[in-house]
Amino acid sequence: MQREKNFIWEKFILRNGSFLLSQDTKRFFWIHVVCPLLDVFHFITFGSGFRGM
Repeated sequence: MQREKNFIWEKFILRNGSFLLSQDTKRFFWIHVVCPLLDVFHFITFGSGFRGM
């Protein structure tokens, strides 16, 4: 049931994505979600990689 709800909600969001996500929301998402994830990923891959060598 939960999965079904999520699927419908995702379809709704995708269809109305540009309406729901203003530029500010997109910027917030990129700065606070994607960039930290990339930083962590970069740190794990390169940091531990070079330390191991």
